[in-house]
Amino acid sequence: MNRTKGILLAGSVTGLILIALLAFGLPVRSLEQQQLQEVPTNSLDTAAPSGLDGLEATNAELEAALRLMQERENAYQQELEAANQAILDMQDAAQQPVYEEDYEDEEHDEDDYEYEEEDDDDD
Repeated sequence: MNRTKGILLAGSVTGLILIALLAFGLPVRSLEQQQLQEVPTNSLDTAAPSGLDGLEATNAELEAALRLMQERENAYQQELEAANQAILDMQDAAQQPVYEEDYEDEEHDEDDYEYEEEDDDDD
């Protein structure tokens, strides 16, 4: 296939894709619709509570949410402390000097070796 046929084929495929997208329609969203969908919903009722009962109910929900967050924070803090302790233990182990006593090599006395002495006597 030469270059001209390749360019024509690529243009034809691109044109067919554009025609298909226009025929079936693109899911076009306006910026306003996207922003409305991205707004997180809150589990707490944000409407103004009516009377003392409404305030007490909202207060109870807030206290429950606060207790939950504090429990999660405590659990996270414990995990963090355990991880930090593990890191400190590994650093301490890496910094300890290695002594020759730690190696279990056979100990040899100098008396165990026999040396051949050469006689340099030229009498």
